[in-house]
Amino acid sequence: VFSQGAMLTVSAVSQSAYGKISALHEHVCAVTPAGQLYCWGNGIIGQLGNGGGSSSTPLLVPNLSNVEFVSAGVYDTCAIHSGGQLSCWGFLNSSPTPSPTGVSNATWVSVGSGHVCFVNTGGEIWCWGENGNGQLGDGTQTSSSNPVQVRWLDGAAVTGAVSVAAGGGETCAKMTG
Repeated sequence: VFSQGAMLTVSAVSQSAYGKISALHEHVCAVTPAGQLYCWGNGIIGQLGNGGGSSSTPLLVPNLSNVEFVSAGVYDTCAIHSGGQLSCWGFLNSSPTPSPTGVSNATWVSVGSGHVCFVNTGGEIWCWGENGNGQLGDGTQTSSSNPVQVRWLDGAAVTGAVSVAAGGGETCAKMTG
């Protein structure tokens, strides 16, 4: 793990201990084969899910089980757990611990530097957060605290998405076919 240009060794991390790992902007989160989620690094905005504060050692994120996927963003983290439930924490969600988003059919999630996007079981993409560059994909530049559906230029809902990547002021998706 790199932090402020220096390599940090985290002794509790091994390839056999963690299956899925996500890292961005000074924090890392990893899912164990048993579906537990651990995060470490800079947690000043609550992105570690531990109630606030930083840690150089992996901390178990409370109140989540059966975690299937995690995405660490700049100031936020989201996890898909328990068959499609989406929980997020950090700056955008105003919560330093995991809080449900109301989404129950997520298959992929990506957290950027100010927005979150997810793909649902129908292949639709939904996003929320900052939208100054149109990164929410709804045809506006209006930020939203609630998920908005991504649409094609003709206004039709995007379907057939496999995954999505939320960046700084942009969003990209991998489509079927």
